[in-house]
Amino acid sequence: MKLLLLSWALLSIVGCSASIHDGRTMADGIIDRVPAITTSDFTTVATVRLNVYRVSGLQLADITYTSSASASVTEDVSALISPTEDVDGLTLDLGSYGLSGIRINQLSVCGAGTEKCTAAQIIAYTVDLGGANAGLGGFVNITENYGGNDVTISGTGGDATLGHTVSNANVLSSYTITGADRKLSADDFTSAGQLVVFPLEVDFSNAGVGDYQMQIEIAVQLAL
Repeated sequence: MKLLLLSWALLSIVGCSASIHDGRTMADGIIDRVPAITTSDFTTVATVRLNVYRVSGLQLADITYTSSASASVTEDVSALISPTEDVDGLTLDLGSYGLSGIRINQLSVCGAGTEKCTAAQIIAYTVDLGGANAGLGGFVNITENYGGNDVTISGTGGDATLGHTVSNANVLSSYTITGADRKLSADDFTSAGQLVVFPLEVDFSNAGVGDYQMQIEIAVQLAL
């Protein structure tokens, strides 16, 4: 329990775990981003997950990250920040998080599952915590069960409040798959002027006493 009380946030991704800093793993999270859109026409092919947790009574944002990745993506944790300031009444800067590598070599997964996809996007959203916190977005007070502490994520199109659940996901970046493309990589996005790593901030200006938790997922999706 001491380790938990010294932890401010944790990061995890779908797949096996790799420790970035010493710490204890919390529940998974998901992320999607920018104008609220439906992703029903897109197929998710890879995800990374971020879990952030704050224990009541901690004044310093002593953040611990734990991470893992699927075989088709590599996460970029180099710009994550472990703030040391008092977080009460502040906008908390978590630094940046995203993808340093994308390795999707099967693009014919659209339509009936055999057609070549022509569009790719990176999305982000908060995952529903369920139970007494069901339906609550942002950085959720899990002691008194309220949300409203919004998360801002910066994608290619600018800053936006992170949507809650995949149906309100934000599109962070997009890429048009050409006839010559046989695979999808992070270079495809960056060469097209699209971001693959995204700054994150939390509005903690109206945060009351209690424990806080949020789960974010970033996903790579393909569509016709």
